[in-house]
Amino acid sequence: MDDPNEPDEPDGSVEPVEPGPPDAPAGSGTPDESEADRYTEHARWILSYHDSRSESFMTRAVALLGFDGVILALLLGSGVPDGVHVDWWIKVPFTVTTAALVGVSYFCLATLKTRELKVPGVDRARENWHDSVTRARHGTAAMDIAETYLGAKNLSQDSAMDYVVGAATERGKSFSRAVGCAGVAPFSLTVLLIVVGVRVA
Repeated sequence: MDDPNEPDEPDGSVEPVEPGPPDAPAGSGTPDESEADRYTEHARWILSYHDSRSESFMTRAVALLGFDGVILALLLGSGVPDGVHVDWWIKVPFTVTTAALVGVSYFCLATLKTRELKVPGVDRARENWHDSVTRARHGTAAMDIAETYLGAKNLSQDSAMDYVVGAATERGKSFSRAVGCAGVAPFSLTVLLIVVGVRVA
């Protein structure tokens, strides 16, 4: 007779396990409101960052343009001292300096040029709000707002983010060229002043 206090010996049988819910396929369904809010927050951060870049380039371009204008006016307004023979030693650095300063002005103005920007339209916002009020598309506000930033429904077209990033990039390129021209001008101007100074002495 078996002792009821002793544990039963395993007989090799396995207890059945109830199956759990099936895994959802990857990429199925639509994002919920909280997920859309995270995408919108990230898009706003990107827009703010690149908008700050544009503002920074424009501010520095204005300062550089003002300084460049003063130097260019002084250069063109000052004549050659009496008794100094104008030859290629003066013509070449003078031409290079003038061209570099004009280049600075041109690329600074290109930095300040108005760029085309694509922003969420008022009609689009009113349409989405109308659909939400009339319950035609209730509960999609966060996804609608994210769509205005990201433009995911048509990836072949630029979104609002693409326009802002593109404008900041173009301003950065123009300002870099202005700085490059500004780096050439001091060297050629120094050569010009040395040549004139030696001949005056």
